[in-house]
Amino acid sequence: MFQQTVNKKWKTSQILIIWLLIFLLPLLTTNCKGLKESNKSVAEIEEIPTIAIYSDKGTWEDSVKATKKMFQWMGYESKLINADSINKKELDNFKILCIPGGDMYQYAQDISSEGKENIRNFISNGGGYIGICGGSSFNSGIKISLTTSV
Repeated sequence: MFQQTVNKKWKTSQILIIWLLIFLLPLLTTNCKGLKESNKSVAEIEEIPTIAIYSDKGTWEDSVKATKKMFQWMGYESKLINADSINKKELDNFKILCIPGGDMYQYAQDISSEGKENIRNFISNGGGYIGICGGSSFNSGIKISLTTSV
């Protein structure tokens, strides 16, 4: 019974990693403004963007792990942050905020109005936002209103 549970979790993790690679790899490698302007490869960029990965109540643990491993595999630095970090406006050291899969309603509860405004300002000032599953829904007009439609 235990072995079946472990195998099922491992298979789920593998599927999530593959999904993330298929959908996020092209986004991060072909839509980088700095790369297009300078014609440099990712390996030639002197300052590799640091990515903040949201990990707090409501996040799906496997999604957080897979997202962190994917960015590591791609050569990006990442750091786990929580709602307090966002609420206290501690996003300045990052180039990208990634909110992975999980419960968008829990995100909306834990990230205060000021925190949501901090995310909007972060993006307005040139920061990137990657929302996966619940993180994408959190971005929608229902919870944080970063976009009006998709």
